[in-house]
Amino acid sequence: MSTIHMDDFHPEMNLFDALSPEAFKKLLGIARRETVEAGSALLREGAMGDTLYIILSGKVKVYKTGDNMEPIEIAVLNSGSTFGEMGVFDGQPNSATILTAEDSIVLAITRTRLFDFLHENPNIAISLLHTMIYILSERLRKANVHATSVASTSSSLAGALTELLGA
Repeated sequence: MSTIHMDDFHPEMNLFDALSPEAFKKLLGIARRETVEAGSALLREGAMGDTLYIILSGKVKVYKTGDNMEPIEIAVLNSGSTFGEMGVFDGQPNSATILTAEDSIVLAITRTRLFDFLHENPNIAISLLHTMIYILSERLRKANVHATSVASTSSSLAGALTELLGA
């Protein structure tokens, strides 16, 4: 395992923006750096998710299983992106499959290590959780815009999405 340095991180990595350099270094102490070959599965849809990943370099593709059981690519994530946080924070199975699209380097933090760290460092916890809430809210807003666009093509779909989103 190689040493993790602050300059390994993409300058637009917003998950850690609210952390001081000292807090950031403490958080790195619980992380594991992994080199992953192209085509590797980091998360599998339906499997229990217990690891938060941050892409240091490379690219991953996000897939959901469609109605016909075929994988549907729903996103491509690049350096600086995070994924796996939903399962880490809610304890539910992964909502998607994540495959590396090219050789990648990721930072992995398990749920247990993250929660232990946050309990031991409440000031860091507040900053990190505030940023995570912001990121998740932004993703939900984008999903709402997309859902509205899709729903405008079908009134029955619009009703289902309204119920799903609690609007």
